[in-house]
Parts: sequence; structure tokens; C-alpha cells
Amino acid sequence: EKSGTVEEQRARLTASMVQDAIKAAPKKQLKIFGNGHRRKLQEMWGIAHTFGVPLEDEVAAQGDCGTPYALQFPHSNTAAVYQDLANTVVREVSKLKFKDDTRPEITYNDDTNLVEINKGEESINPKELRLKCRCAACVEEMTGRQIVREEDISDDVKPTLITGLGNYAVAMDWSDGHKSLYPYSSFVKSFQNTKPRPNIEEEAVLQ
Repeated sequence: EKSGTVEEQRARLTASMVQDAIKAAPKKQLKIFGNGHRRKLQEMWGIAHTFGVPLEDEVAAQGDCGTPYALQFPHSNTAAVYQDLANTVVREVSKLKFKDDTRPEITYNDDTNLVEINKGEESINPKELRLKCRCAACVEEMTGRQIVREEDISDDVKPTLITGLGNYAVAMDWSDGHKSLYPYSSFVKSFQNTKPRPNIEEEAVLQ
């Protein structure tokens, strides 16, 4: 016996019909953060490895039942993403454990007023580097248009704090109060030919 008013019964019936329609509909790929979002993150923050993990109901269901999705559906596209992620983690950990530290040493030389890489092997003018900042205050995120202008930056600007972040980027505090994060590839020549490898295209699966 159904309970509730006629309106409530109709509402439940409508909700049930919508749920059935969604389940019956073909899977559709939705780029929930927009086209090129991962590329923007890689360029802005020096992230070398990114992964687009499909949103699948079965992933949660397999977690609940105790058998990992990747083991239950080893040949699926979603399992391939998780396998790719796991392999990348293993490679990066191996680099840290067995290889020499290849990160460049970034310092500021107050005598020459230059930001130096590896004790002077390379150098860049502080103002030039300040203008390379890709944060939201300096560059329009959606279009990539430069917001900050050269005349906006003092010729005397210099870094007051330089902090390495992981293997691919460095953070800088500036004398004008600004804070920047630079991928090494944005200003270190030896890193400029280092491109992130292709990743499986980002997607969310709507069911």
C-alpha cells in the first residue's frame, strides 16, 4: 500500500523514472573542469604527472565488496588509469631512492643582482623572472593573457625566500610582497626540454 499524498506519490514516481532513465542512458564523457585543465595545471605549477580518473559507480561498489576494481575488471579503461598511476608512483619513488638529485640549485646573488642556477651555470634577472609568474594575479587563467605589465614591477624587485618544491618546481617570495611558484622548466634551460609524458585524457563518466 502506497503512503503519502497524491503529490508525494507522483514525486516519488517521477524521481524513479529519472533514475531509470539515467541508468539506461549511454555513458557520456564530461570534462568537469573544462578542456585543457590538466595542461594548465602542468604549465602553471610544474606538475609532471597528472591522471584523469573516470568517475565510475563500480569503483565504489568494488571497494565495498572487498575486491579492487582493477582486479575485477583488469582490462577496462578505468583499470588502465589506475595501473598507469601505480607505475608512475613506483618510477618516481625509485628515482628518489636510487638516482642522484637532479634538481637545480636556485639562489639569489645580491652582488650581481641575479637569480643563479647551479652556482652561476645559468642566471636570470629577478625582474624578468618575476614577470614569468603564472599565478591567477599575473595571468588570466582561462585565456592565458598576461595581466601584470612590465611597468607594474619595480626594477629593484628581488627574491627574499627561495624554496624548492618537489622535483619540478620552486617557490619564491618577492620583495614586493608577491609569492610565485615556478616550474623549473619555465626558466632553467636544462629543464626546458623536459616535457610531461602524455596522459590518458581526463574524463568523468556520467551514468
